[in-house]
Formats: sequence, structure tokens, C-alpha cells
Amino acid sequence: MKILPGLTFSWKRALGVTQPSVKCRAQREFLFRDRGVDQNSANGWACAEMSTWLAPRANGKDALIGAVGAALGMALTWLICDWVLDGAAPLLVMSMGASAVLLFATPTSPLAQPLPMISSHALGAFVGVASARLIHNTPLAVGVAVGVTAGVIVRFGITHPASGGTALSAVIGGDAITNLGWEFIWHPVLLNVVLLVALAVVVNAPFAWRRYPLQLRSSS
Repeated sequence: MKILPGLTFSWKRALGVTQPSVKCRAQREFLFRDRGVDQNSANGWACAEMSTWLAPRANGKDALIGAVGAALGMALTWLICDWVLDGAAPLLVMSMGASAVLLFATPTSPLAQPLPMISSHALGAFVGVASARLIHNTPLAVGVAVGVTAGVIVRFGITHPASGGTALSAVIGGDAITNLGWEFIWHPVLLNVVLLVALAVVVNAPFAWRRYPLQLRSSS
């Protein structure tokens, strides 16, 4: 559709539907033939560049596995947080919910791998606790906690977005979290994260194309 001289409009491009590139097709063939990834998943993972607005779609089997894993992970997280925080669990559970979606819905994502997940949550908890203790202005403490966490994880290649929620919960989580002090970092944060990672390994292990972490999939 011609709009102005030299400017055209494409409904397919606007909706994120374009033809796969040569690179995309080659990657899709590699995943499908050499890695045993089913064709629908290979299309989604390899050709994410085909859509500028939509994330890659999973097939029904992947969606079901991801849903069951996330459900189990969140139930476990809630029980731990409710036990450690004496009923004041919701804020921390929110950040763990974001991690569970990444872990079980997109186990091959670089953002979902164990090192970024564990280290970024630990960092977020540390920066959050430090901000809550040293800065007595809540808006400023919130900004510093999340901002510093975001900057460090991106700079050092350990990006896991949910860690921003952990930093936030350390500042505004209330007395149940504040009273834990530095203990908040390992109990419940690291306890939850390590258990989620272990559960992701177990849930994805039977499925060659979903094995977690990526190193296990590459060596199979």
C-alpha cells in the first residue's frame, strides 16, 4: 500500500508476518533434523525474527509441559514463602512467578538459564536489602534497588528480568521481609530459586528438545 512517495505500508509487516530469512530457515533445519526438535517448536524458536509484535508460539505439548511445570513451581514457591514469611508471601511470590514462566515456558531462553537466574535474584535481594536499610525515602529506595539491579545484570550478562521484582520486594515487602535483614537473600530468595531450577531440570529432562539447562540439551 503506497502512502507517500518512497513510503509504503505492508499489512504483513505491520502484523509481524514476513517471509523467513535464509538464516532463519537454516537454523530451523538444524533444530528439526540435528537436534530432534519437533517442527512447530523449531519454527517458533528459529524464526522469532519473522514476527516483530508476537513472541514465538509453542505447540500444544510444549504449552502443556510449561503450564504443569509453572504450576508445580509456583505451588512450591508459595509454600516456602508462606512458611518463611509467616503469611506475608505475595510480593516475593510475584517475582518468582515471573521466573517460573521463563523457566518452564521458555527453558531454552538465555534469560532462563541457571547462572543468570540464581545470580540475578541474589543480587536483587542484596541490593534491595541494602537500599531498604540505607535509604529512608521509599520512592528513592525503590528506584535505586531496581535501577542498580537492572544495570548490573545487563552489564555482566546475567540478565533475568524477574530479579527486579525481588529487589522491589526487599524494599516494600513489609515487616515480615524487612525483619529478615540480610537473611532474606538466602532464605527465602535463594532457597526458592534453587528449588525452581532443580524442578525445571526434572520436569524438562524427559523431553530431549526441552532439556534444561541448555548444556544438557547440547550434550544429548
